[in-house]
Amino acid sequence: MKPFYFLIGIAISNGYIIGRPVYTHYSTDTVLIDSVVTQPSVPLYTHIKYLVENKSAIILDVRTELEYNEGHIRNSINIPLDKFNDSLFSLQKKEPIVIVCRSGKRSEKAKSFLTHQGFINVYNGGGWEKLNELLLTDK
Repeated sequence: MKPFYFLIGIAISNGYIIGRPVYTHYSTDTVLIDSVVTQPSVPLYTHIKYLVENKSAIILDVRTELEYNEGHIRNSINIPLDKFNDSLFSLQKKEPIVIVCRSGKRSEKAKSFLTHQGFINVYNGGGWEKLNELLLTDK
């Protein structure tokens, strides 16, 4: 039984059981676990609010153009999820990106996609209305 436990220990230390290593093959930078591992259904609103208020984060809205035109977070950028791959050139891999949509499902897909493309500071902001409400409230 000892060799079996040894193999499990190696798998855990290399990140295979968790899903991916903390270091990536395309960068020597440490990847923040919070930005890579899928978060619980409630986004990290306090941290996201801090990033947005300090103007260090981009708010990326992945809804359709029609949905975006009906209402959106001020200063957000609209790149619909179906046109996402074509528009990646305009984003920097190290800058904080907060992704929003209507409910949080499309933003989670976009976050996963960006993470696999080498972006290291990506957050799922969930539904845009809830995040917008939070951003408009006083501290």
